[in-house]
Amino acid sequence: MKMKEKTFEKLTRKWLSKPSHVIDTNVLIETLIETKLGDKCADYLNRLKIKYRGYIPSSVLGEYFLIIFYDEKIEEKHKQRAFKFLEDLIKHRKILPLVPDREAFKLVEEIQNTEREVEDTDALHYATAVINNAKVFVTLDTKMLQSRTLGKEFGVSILSPENL
Repeated sequence: MKMKEKTFEKLTRKWLSKPSHVIDTNVLIETLIETKLGDKCADYLNRLKIKYRGYIPSSVLGEYFLIIFYDEKIEEKHKQRAFKFLEDLIKHRKILPLVPDREAFKLVEEIQNTEREVEDTDALHYATAVINNAKVFVTLDTKMLQSRTLGKEFGVSILSPENL
């Protein structure tokens, strides 16, 4: 059954009116850990489809896979759960992947010059959020959360799932 064009346009406008969030790797990994913080991350991710437009940069996906494949602390049974979890996020929660473009890579150095403590991968994830006009970059990274300059300089707030 085909959706009427007006209905589709209305749904698209509603979806686009939601604040866009770009999600960092540590939020995804923490969700897999059964802690209070992991529960807060899971709660945030469960609300994504309802309250926000969620995005995951391909650089986050790559980092996620590296951690799942090579972190010896993660048991084999949990690795399978991690893949299923990611599949669920993308399929059922309507979280979309983002690919960093040339502008994002150019912005990494500027981000690191503004906040020297930011690691290369985090700078790339954040640059992808900036280039794609995200409202919020969601992370657990203490250095980024404590930054007083990045959000002001680049226009994308940095928040923890606990604060959303």
